Formats: sequence, structure tokens, C-alpha cells
Amino acid sequence: MSTSGWGIGLAARASYEANRRFTPSVEYYSDWGQVLDFAPLGQQIHQILPSGDIHLMKNLLLSVGVGVGATAAGNRVVYKSRLEFSFGGRRKS
Repeated sequence: MSTSGWGIGLAARASYEANRRFTPSVEYYSDWGQVLDFAPLGQQIHQILPSGDIHLMKNLLLSVGVGVGATAAGNRVVYKSRLEFSFGGRRKS
């Protein structure tokens, strides 16, 4: 993908809170190219990642996933992780 100008894409996530400790999800990320000048489908990036959130402690969350690229333009295998610490506020019961 070009690195100049404004790009456009989509990110989406669907999840289900299985219990207080684990939330499985499916995530989708894409890069369609430049605004008003979308790249051809084969040059766009589309990635699908099954993932999950693990609540390690009250305010500490680990999110991990392994996904696949749906087009040749992006990476074929994608690993993602996020460690999140929440400051203040209350967590849902």
C-alpha cells in the first residue's frame, strides 16, 4: 500500500463474554488503499483473526490471536497480542 495521503480501511470485532475470565472473539482488519482511489482487490489487505481476551486480574487483560491474510498483498499469518491495564473506574460484574 502507498504511504502517502489518506488511507481507508475497516476494523471490526465480534465477541461473546463466555465467563468472567475469558472472552472469545473474531476480528477483521483491512486496508483498502487511498481515499477516493481504492486499490484493486488483489492489492488490498484483508485479515481475519480468531482471538480471545483473558482477564488475568481485576484490571489486567491479555488479548491474543492468530489470523490469516485473505489476499496476497498482506501477511499470510498474523499474530496479535495486547496487554491492557485499566486505571480507575469499575469493571463490569
